[in-house]
Amino acid sequence: MDKKKKILFILTALNGGGAERVLINILHCFDYQCYDVDLCLLFNEGVFMKDVDKSVHLFKLYSTTKSQQYWWHRKIYKYIGSNFFLRKKIRNVITQHYDTVVSFVEGTSLLFHQFILDKADRHVTWVHTDFINNHWTHYIYRKEDERMAYQKMDEIVFVSKDARMQFNRLFDNLHVKQRVIYNLIDTQLILKKASLFISYKRKFTIVGVGRLVEAKRFDRLINVCAMLKQNNYDVDTWIIGEGYLRPELERQIQQLGLEENVFLLGFKNPPYSYMKQADLFVSTSDTEGYPLVVCEALVLGLPVIATNITGPIELLEDGKYGVLVEKDEISIYNGIISVIESDDQRKYYTQKSLERSRCFDIDYSMVEIYNVL
Repeated sequence: MDKKKKILFILTALNGGGAERVLINILHCFDYQCYDVDLCLLFNEGVFMKDVDKSVHLFKLYSTTKSQQYWWHRKIYKYIGSNFFLRKKIRNVITQHYDTVVSFVEGTSLLFHQFILDKADRHVTWVHTDFINNHWTHYIYRKEDERMAYQKMDEIVFVSKDARMQFNRLFDNLHVKQRVIYNLIDTQLILKKASLFISYKRKFTIVGVGRLVEAKRFDRLINVCAMLKQNNYDVDTWIIGEGYLRPELERQIQQLGLEENVFLLGFKNPPYSYMKQADLFVSTSDTEGYPLVVCEALVLGLPVIATNITGPIELLEDGKYGVLVEKDEISIYNGIISVIESDDQRKYYTQKSLERSRCFDIDYSMVEIYNVL
């Protein structure tokens, strides 16, 4: 038998985001007879900690994202320019040699990745974000350090064609091999878990899923719900997810008198049973790379309305498989009304969602991932 390949993934933490969920799915699908897989978490926390495959060996650098030690180490790098402590931290933990090291999310994971380049024969990094509309990683790096970190990789993997295009607009003339690998979607697991719990829907229900952060623009969805109520549409809206904007969104719901119409359900692991019960999935984000939750809505046969941005445009093929709307509240409102008022349109987009979901194939996705390792 050939020697197993040793792979190390680096990830910030296992919080409830799409990229984290994708990696959990990938780790469950790995062939552990051919691969030894380690996972280095920068922070020992997250709702998906218990979901890591038992065959994966875990390393952790810091206790939590609030670790005083981490913040001092990062401040010394950011303001003084010395990466000595960050570098020492990961090198004290990662001591063995790997065939491939993968930083699975941009930002801090890549920052630490570059400190162990001598620990592997090959280095790969994943990009999930739209760097033109959401260059959130700029606050992590000093000046040109981010570009230099990408330049040190053997290959960069993007979750969508548009994510790659936006990346190359920002980091032009970067001479590193690139490829696109769409997020792995385990359709059978989604359908199985969707049946584990039955929620009690009262009426026509809209569902939105994601972190309660600015980029997801749930404030926009709540304002649209106020417009629906004002125009006598009796609709419930479930928002599934957690984040720092919860208090602000709760105040918005109260101020608009939507306590009986809009419900912040918190983080659900998994959210599929709630999504399955809904009549319509709506994404009001300002930016997305390749939105996992839209893929999951398609698998569940939900009609999808999404803002006309990078990920949904590619996933819905310019409106072939769902309704694309502009990022203003009137456009979103009109898109929702068109689906609410037409049984035929709901049935049509249900069929289009199921049709589109057939393109998600685990075996094909894993072959692509093995090829990059």
